[in-house]
Amino acid sequence: MTDHVIPSQKCPFCKHPLDRVTGYKTDSAPVPGDFTVCIRCARINTFLDDGSLKTATQEDLNSLDTDMLLQLMEAVAIVRNLNQKIVARN
Repeated sequence: MTDHVIPSQKCPFCKHPLDRVTGYKTDSAPVPGDFTVCIRCARINTFLDDGSLKTATQEDLNSLDTDMLLQLMEAVAIVRNLNQKIVARN
């Protein structure tokens, strides 16, 4: 897995600072229309043309084929599981 630096910004939902992404089942850098999951709140966001993020809408998610939607849901579950483990340690 390869980390990719993105423009420094905040998650549109929880405002957690974001400055990099790691591909899930890909090493490609993100392009407009790609999705990402916030490492803090596990909210699904999508990249805009200028590299900024917006919270994904139901319409955005409806545009995905079943395999891509399942991969995205799996990524959300992984982030939530990691966050639960972190909370449990504290």
